[in-house]
Amino acid sequence: MSIAVALDHLGDEMARFGASAFVLTTSDDGRPHISHVVVTHDGGVLTCTVGRRSAENAATRAQIAVLWPPHEADGFSLIVDADAAVEGSQLRMTPTKAVLHRPVPQ
Repeated sequence: MSIAVALDHLGDEMARFGASAFVLTTSDDGRPHISHVVVTHDGGVLTCTVGRRSAENAATRAQIAVLWPPHEADGFSLIVDADAAVEGSQLRMTPTKAVLHRPVPQ
């Protein structure tokens, strides 16, 4: 079950979930690479510090995702698709889509 999040309300949702999230990039062979990061939101742009592999992946394949896991087992996750720009060890991410998502009840 997914609920769209308007990008102009993304900061409010991020405040509910906290700064701790996971950035998902794609490696050369198509495998996902996941990094635990601290994300900030300023003026519609998300920023985080990443390691070498995440930076290299995002520099080559800028379409990334950011995931905030749910606080409880049946709760919603926040998932943001974004276009990333690499500046040293920083990712500057411009969100393109955001959803609250949880499994369909059994």
